[in-house]
Amino acid sequence: MKPVKDCNNHTVCFIDESTGYVEAAYKKQTTSTHLSVGDSFVIERGDAQTILTRISDSKIKVERHRIAA
Repeated sequence: MKPVKDCNNHTVCFIDESTGYVEAAYKKQTTSTHLSVGDSFVIERGDAQTILTRISDSKIKVERHRIAA
């Protein structure tokens, strides 16, 4: 499992690129999912938005943005 950080350098989730598994924990709540090719998962925390998109069977694209508070 590989950690993913947002634009504020905070760890927001862990991913397994080979299976598409995503696990995000925040305030004692854990959310997990499996992404199919073409699927996206959006995580917003404060002023940061992280978008995970599975682009192939072995690659997940990570986009990091700052959003208006």
